[in-house]
Amino acid sequence: MKRNIILVMALALLACACVAIYLGGCSEEKSSNPVTSVTKPANQPLEYFRDSLTTLDPSMYEDEELEGKVQGESQALYSATQWHSFSQSYRNQLIFDKAMAENGWSTSYNCKTWAQHIVFVASGCITLPLTAMPSQCPRADGYVFCPSSDVRIRLQNQSANPSMFQRGNVMQMWYNGPNNPHTAFIHTSDAGGITFIDCNFVGAGKVGTHWMSWSTFYSRVPAYTLYEVL
Repeated sequence: MKRNIILVMALALLACACVAIYLGGCSEEKSSNPVTSVTKPANQPLEYFRDSLTTLDPSMYEDEELEGKVQGESQALYSATQWHSFSQSYRNQLIFDKAMAENGWSTSYNCKTWAQHIVFVASGCITLPLTAMPSQCPRADGYVFCPSSDVRIRLQNQSANPSMFQRGNVMQMWYNGPNNPHTAFIHTSDAGGITFIDCNFVGAGKVGTHWMSWSTFYSRVPAYTLYEVL
């Protein structure tokens, strides 16, 4: 009997010790850096990504060279030094990817302000120059940009090999007559025609892609300037 009482007391003391340990220092520690997910709000421009995302997802890139570069970057926005150190094809691809990320979105932009937005979000440091005429800067109804060290003319008002119209290049043009400006990015270009991605063409404030044959392009575009962003 005495032995049973001692055993019960020992078990009681052991239980008390376990409770004390649990209350004093065994609770689960909460992370000071909880993981949060980011989802695209409906009909919102890409600007919110600048505050919500700090890294680029390498899986977005099918090209192995681009994927390697993205894996080496820790920030979604680049300094001017970083941006200008990239190859031209890589800069073009980053711009194109940002534009395609918004394909199908409804925005409050017009064609030019959306193009400026895309280039800035892609680069973190470059804003497309104001629209101009060759002898007047700025001029909102023009088919060129104001002079800038951030862009370089590839083509202007000429028939050219389709390969000269490269993905991610930006075109300032007159569409359907003089003094009717439009800004668009090159999506693809081949012997059959050219595809653009732009805003305010397929619908008011809508981002989308559209194709036209070369005969249609040269008949509807009386003047254009094709740029690459440096």
